[in-house]
Amino acid sequence: MERSIGSGVPDQAADTKVSPRVVSTVFAVLVVCLVASLFGDDVAAVVGPAGMAIGYTAGAFIMWRRSADIDTREQLAWRFVAGGLGFVAVGIFAVGVIDTVTPGGAPAFGIADVFFLTAYVTILTGIALMPQMAGNLNRRVRLFLDAMIGGVSVGVLLWMVEIRDLVGANPDAPAFDRIIATA
Repeated sequence: MERSIGSGVPDQAADTKVSPRVVSTVFAVLVVCLVASLFGDDVAAVVGPAGMAIGYTAGAFIMWRRSADIDTREQLAWRFVAGGLGFVAVGIFAVGVIDTVTPGGAPAFGIADVFFLTAYVTILTGIALMPQMAGNLNRRVRLFLDAMIGGVSVGVLLWMVEIRDLVGANPDAPAFDRIIATA
């Protein structure tokens, strides 16, 4: 009797696959959201967050389902990453609800940030739990340095494009609130 990895039950792996039709539909919706957001700021303000929430929810769902076929440690790691994506989707939804019910819109720094900060911790925990590659210390140090250079480069680009304006838009906010908002 053949068993699938991680399930202990024959042919259960087929239950964890996500239908190509569902993936294609989600992808098509995301493309429509992207194209619609190019028509102007008013449309982008409505369609952009919806597209992000759909994308993060789909990513979390697909990762969670597909991780069922993986060995225990790696499954746990991928489930942490999927959970982090789920927290991001909930955070986007929370910002949308707060923006809708609060006069003047959602605050730049607020309770919804808890979901995003939790997502960062959850995703980083999942990445830390990933099985480590085999290799000597020299190779790991080189990979770490490469990753740090890439991370700093992405951070500088994000600062130049987005974060600098966010921090500058709220000069009266306390420093702690500005730090949380940039996270």
